Amino acid sequence: LNSITNKEASITINSVMDINKTMQLQGMDMKTAMTSKIVSNVLVDVISNIQKENKSTTDVTGTIDVMGQTVPITSKIITATTIKAI
Repeated sequence: LNSITNKEASITINSVMDINKTMQLQGMDMKTAMTSKIVSNVLVDVISNIQKENKSTTDVTGTIDVMGQTVPITSKIITATTIKAI
């Protein structure tokens, strides 16, 4: 919880998602290892408990191993969601 101002709470959520999975593609084993670091800044109306805004940044790093070769993976995802009363 960062702050509560004008009946709105500002919250930061930090999370990490690890994926280690082996899949088969056309008879070949493909091993995927990825780590995603997610930071979300959320604005919530404390009276209605409705999320008004969510801005998230996800940084993904990892590798795919197939047929003795390793392919690096990097990605950055930025999302913004805003909810407005009608």
